[in-house]
Amino acid sequence: YKGSLIGVVYEDSWCFIIRDAVESPHSKKHTYIRFVWKTQLTGAAGAAIMPVVKTDDGDKIGLILTNRHATSWEFEIPRGGARANETTDQAAKRELEEETGYQIDQPIYLGKIAPDTGILSSVIPIYRGDVTGQG
Repeated sequence: YKGSLIGVVYEDSWCFIIRDAVESPHSKKHTYIRFVWKTQLTGAAGAAIMPVVKTDDGDKIGLILTNRHATSWEFEIPRGGARANETTDQAAKRELEEETGYQIDQPIYLGKIAPDTGILSSVIPIYRGDVTGQG
């Protein structure tokens, strides 16, 4: 770990970036960077939702096209951070409406995903929901 700062190396109002001292399964000692959302310290980091839109051609999954600084333009399912005292299904419904205008009655829990196991320590619940309205 010589020359490496261990612990919190960056903090702002949203997150921490932490450098951990680790020992690999093969006994190699090194450091590893980890990104931690502050919301996950007291609850969920966030949620993602697959909106199902009923059309004349059958059910379609609603995606958003967004620009991510690290990768450019991406099609994604709506997702985002949870607010204080917000359940993950509430976060999923809110993010869906904020990002698409779509509304759903009841999100259905599908399981959890690890969005980037190489750097994020969060595991995000993913839901699906039948679109019932549009704001």
